[in-house]
Amino acid sequence: MALDIPRSRATAQVEFLALAGISLAAALPASRLPNCRPDEEIPDPEKQPAG
Repeated sequence: MALDIPRSRATAQVEFLALAGISLAAALPASRLPNCRPDEEIPDPEKQPAG
């Protein structure tokens, strides 16, 4: 059985670009999260002043 190396390489490149796109799509919403550190307490939104 012969392998089609150029087609395999092109398929791998398309798969890699698809995974990179998914990773980028996941990173964009995460960049809007607040800056919280593990040693800080998470503020309660109900106790925050209005405004």
